[in-house]
Amino acid sequence: MNENKKLSLDDFKKWVEYSPMVGCPSLERPKNPLLGIKVESKLPASRLITKVEEKDGDKEVMVQEFCEKGGHILESEDKRFCIQVSSGSFYVHRAYVSRA
Repeated sequence: MNENKKLSLDDFKKWVEYSPMVGCPSLERPKNPLLGIKVESKLPASRLITKVEEKDGDKEVMVQEFCEKGGHILESEDKRFCIQVSSGSFYVHRAYVSRA
């Protein structure tokens, strides 16, 4: 590049876009950082069973397993989480779970 030529904003943007960013931290954040996090129930199984809506699987078995072993967040919509356990998945309000 010519030393006398000034770098325009467009040229700078192109240079940044096409330059390798080796060693630089990524500025992109995941769309939902809660997905995949292990969680556990704040309620006992007898109360939690009235609060969940099953997606697939047997409600009683899933709730019991979740209370004993915890589960992982599959998706998040509004204030509800879809929790996955080995016997299926179910929806529950986020107020009833905490990080494991």
